[in-house]
Amino acid sequence: EPDRALAARLQTHPFLGPKLTIYQQDSMTFDFAAPAQEKGQPLRVFGNQPYNISTPLMSHLFSYTGSIKDMHFILQKEV
Repeated sequence: EPDRALAARLQTHPFLGPKLTIYQQDSMTFDFAAPAQEKGQPLRVFGNQPYNISTPLMSHLFSYTGSIKDMHFILQKEV
């Protein structure tokens, strides 16, 4: 579930805004290789993962290990 209010705050933040590129899209269908190629460097991915898609999303992200530098997530204890 996208947090549009948080994304808007981060994009307009005076210190963080210029350092971030925020993509608001379904992460299960997102092509993580495309922005990495566009930027010419691997991505740093972070987020708060919903319980019901945590495992499938991690599997999806692991298929892009050549395009992702690191990943940082908040997960529920059960995951």
